[in-house]
Amino acid sequence: SFNRFITMPPLAKIYNDDGSLRMDVTDAGEAHYNPLWNMDRSVNDENSDNYLTNLYLDWEIIKGLTYRANGSMSYRNNQKGSYLFRDHTTGKDTNGKATVGNVLRTEYLFENILNYNKEFKHIHRLGVTLMQSVNAIKTTTNEQSAMGFPNDEKTYNAFLSAIEFGVPVRGISERKLLSYLGRVNYTLMDRYIVSASLRVDGSSVFGKENKYGYFPSFAASWRLSEESFMKKVDWISNLKLRGSWGQVGNQAITPYSTLGLTERYINEFGGEKNVQIGFLPGSELWNPKLKWETTTSTNIGFDFGFFKERISGTLEIYKTKTTDLLVTRKISQSLGYATQLGNMGEVENKGVEFLLTGYPIRNNKVTWALNYSIAANRNKILKITGETDENGKPKDDINSNWFIGKPMNVYYNYQFDGIWQTDDDIANSAMPNAKPGMIRVADVDGNGSIDSDDRIVIERDPKWISSFGTSLTMYGVDLAVDFYMSHGGVVNNSYLTSSEQGGDLSGKRNGIKRDYWTPENPSNTTPAPNYAQVPAYITSLGYQDASYIRLRNLTIGYTLPSEISRKLYVQKLRVYFSANNLWTKTKVQSYSPETNTG
Repeated sequence: SFNRFITMPPLAKIYNDDGSLRMDVTDAGEAHYNPLWNMDRSVNDENSDNYLTNLYLDWEIIKGLTYRANGSMSYRNNQKGSYLFRDHTTGKDTNGKATVGNVLRTEYLFENILNYNKEFKHIHRLGVTLMQSVNAIKTTTNEQSAMGFPNDEKTYNAFLSAIEFGVPVRGISERKLLSYLGRVNYTLMDRYIVSASLRVDGSSVFGKENKYGYFPSFAASWRLSEESFMKKVDWISNLKLRGSWGQVGNQAITPYSTLGLTERYINEFGGEKNVQIGFLPGSELWNPKLKWETTTSTNIGFDFGFFKERISGTLEIYKTKTTDLLVTRKISQSLGYATQLGNMGEVENKGVEFLLTGYPIRNNKVTWALNYSIAANRNKILKITGETDENGKPKDDINSNWFIGKPMNVYYNYQFDGIWQTDDDIANSAMPNAKPGMIRVADVDGNGSIDSDDRIVIERDPKWISSFGTSLTMYGVDLAVDFYMSHGGVVNNSYLTSSEQGGDLSGKRNGIKRDYWTPENPSNTTPAPNYAQVPAYITSLGYQDASYIRLRNLTIGYTLPSEISRKLYVQKLRVYFSANNLWTKTKVQSYSPETNTG
């Protein structure tokens, strides 16, 4: 794995003196297998066949009334074959291991669409759309393994020469969606626009009583720039005020979640010759009452353009409320189950987005464009289960890190408060058993001891995100640069805490260089190393400010003049160079500030 590569001891020896690969890169006693050895002593093949077919039919029934049929079908067959050689660090335990399998995915979509458009007295326009569609997806998986091979010559292609065969695995998953849509649009004098729609979706993944969801929406807009009193303001080229309200549904759950799935168990009764296979319920408690998750959104927008669109932009303000969230909740294992997928809670999102575009230079020879955008979003949990405590306060779900009034994406842990020093009054502190060089965490509730009530909520999402870009085109040469910025938010960096990523300060794996504590170096950021034991509260060290700025894209191109490309029988020919994520500035000690590490 990648982590095994980067956490190898720095004194590792990858090759023998004769240039061959070593299986173990150290002589330290503890096994440090060579990742290059395992790569060389394994085979991983994958082949995919993909087919996509699209068909459509247009029919004008009468003037203004049209029918369109859309049909598409996709087919993807993914075949995999892997083999671990008999001297692979894992394959040697089974004298070689082969695994073969395939994943077949088929999908079809069929739509029937009726459109009616009519104009009245040159100032009224009416549009009506009716749509019906059906979408079906089927995924079939097959896999089997084999162990004990006489040689490695044919790898997994010698599957039948194995001594022992694993249990064949086969899985079938199907999901279907039946949808109906009705929409009406009305425009008056190209200034006032209103629309209304109703969408009905029925999904096979929900229980039989809740398969269908109903999602209405409304929208209206006013083009102020088309009003007569604005015609004299020639520097305004576009002004539009718009608003909308609507609902959408979410069905993103695994098929059969409403059914009671079982797991297979093998039992012996009276010896190996009397083996019986039985089935018991799985770890997830089924929920036949699952239904659609619904998000209700209200949006107000303002579009503007000045000086013949030399300057243009958009301002959006929105608020959404999501109810009946489809979430997997941890439940008491005394029930015989560990989790349950259900509808619960309410979450609110509100935010603002602003986009500005300008053209300092725009003529037949040179075009220089600038664009800037910024967006901020705040979300919070309004309700979880509706249960209250003895004081009438809504209950939090600590096991799932859900807290009323806090964002959905949070960490919940102790607050790092420095490192205990030799001159600290440890005996009279909230951590009387600590020693110099150990991690100190905050006594948040001030009760004089460290307990579970001292954990705090740490918000993960950024305060705002923005981007800045510029493009220049002149005499066939084009240049585009795009920067992306994220401010605030927290990432959990396991390279500072986890043994697998070399962050536990045990010295057993290579890790990030740290300013760790010693009596001669009284660091207040990193505890003393400990080969025998992971430092207490080490997970509190992993939370870092995830702010960053990144050069997201750089593109340089050249387009041949049309008179030259035509001589080459090419309508247009452009040569370009493009690079992504060339530079990132961040305080996160990892490969990317965007995701959790590991």
